Amino acid sequence: MRKKKYKLSTRILARFAQGLFLFQRIFTRMKVINFPEVKPAIFALWHAHQCAVWSIKDHEHLYALISNSEDGQIVASACGIVGIKSIRGSQKRHGTKAALQLLEKLESNNSIAITIDGPKGPKHKAKDGIITLAKHSQVPMVPMVWYCPSPLWLKFNTWDEFRFALFACRTIVLYGEPIYVPTEISDDEFATYKTKLENVLEELYEDAKTNYKKYVNQK
Repeated sequence: MRKKKYKLSTRILARFAQGLFLFQRIFTRMKVINFPEVKPAIFALWHAHQCAVWSIKDHEHLYALISNSEDGQIVASACGIVGIKSIRGSQKRHGTKAALQLLEKLESNNSIAITIDGPKGPKHKAKDGIITLAKHSQVPMVPMVWYCPSPLWLKFNTWDEFRFALFACRTIVLYGEPIYVPTEISDDEFATYKTKLENVLEELYEDAKTNYKKYVNQK
């Protein structure tokens, strides 16, 4: 299969994103709280928090689901520079192929990271794909959020309010309890699990904001 050729501007931005991601990893102090013992796992996070994926342990067995668009190539390049592999696709573009690849990776004891509201929103609203994947794989979803009260934790004027940490910003990544989805569920139950995942992420984020000082100083 011929490798997709991306625009020159995309390739330049991809190199720039690699540099930013490396810069963030070297200089940002990130405290990981309640990292789960389950493996494999489907890590669920907001699109705005995608820069926190490098807090997930064992990059050798970690794949991120990333859109097959030009913008997705920039993100995939940034992930690759820190050893996180990518599977390209979304619910609307190459979704079936990507889903089969994700199931295969989970069956081989690899973990997956998915931005539940990506690639284009609505913000903080889970797509069907992650629930379907958890249902068929019987691998739990693990919610995760990223937070820092510092103005150096930049918020961009994008649909997702994308976040990026500068310099010695002290951030925390807070992980929630694994969420298992049964193999046999009704349409109503399917929708309930989507809502549950959305609510858990909101609750985790409030927890991170409220208890930031406690978590950042935790031994």
